[in-house]
Amino acid sequence: MVDQRPLDAEAPPPMVLTEGEFIARFEPERSWDGSLFVQRYWHSANDEKDIACALAERRLWTSVHDGAGNAAPVQGYHLVNREFYIICAVPYDEGEAIDVLGDLEYCALCGQRFADEAHSDDLDVVTRSGDDESECVRCASWR
Repeated sequence: MVDQRPLDAEAPPPMVLTEGEFIARFEPERSWDGSLFVQRYWHSANDEKDIACALAERRLWTSVHDGAGNAAPVQGYHLVNREFYIICAVPYDEGEAIDVLGDLEYCALCGQRFADEAHSDDLDVVTRSGDDESECVRCASWR
């Protein structure tokens, strides 16, 4: 996902983590089979208390999407483009900027599904750009 924080000349660049590095460092709650994050929702009475507590302790992340179908966790509580909340065992440091690279299934510019993410019967797919994994070859050529 593209970093959407305002530019600050004195702020260090965000630390970039893969999803695996995120899991190893912050230890998010996992589903019973260990395959997915436990998805928490504010409108659930049980989750509301846990979410508020995790936010105060800097252990809350929000899974957000970019509008093209790609999603990744971002630090803290967010409403815009929110999918669900993730509670981790390990807090992030105050002022620490972290970007987690999600699995990019769609071009961030045109929204077309990448061929390497498509099912074998999908006809409408595009090829990733060699210069930018989040863009397709067609969109990258327009720059």
